[in-house]
Amino acid sequence: MNIRDVWMRNFNRNTNHKIWAAKVAARHPNLAVIDLSSFKCGHDAPTYSYIGNILDASETPHFLFHDIDQNKPGATFKIRIQTIEYFLRLEEERLKERANAAVTHA
Repeated sequence: MNIRDVWMRNFNRNTNHKIWAAKVAARHPNLAVIDLSSFKCGHDAPTYSYIGNILDASETPHFLFHDIDQNKPGATFKIRIQTIEYFLRLEEERLKERANAAVTHA
């Protein structure tokens, strides 16, 4: 999949993979994205807004954690996992409602 429509400066393989993965997830109705990185800066930092925009536009459920090494990461993972679980349940309900509405209108 070509990413030049989103990211012209595709000189870093990891950066390219992140953009490509966002585009794949945006086209797949049963995927959610978790983007983990240790720092808010670095070679991936310029892609954060592109990835967020792709996933927002497609309404793909996504969780972007770009500061894992900040303070005590182990203590914050529990609440992050609970938050992800909560929002994925909401997404599941939204998808069920959409499917039921489609069946009702058919």
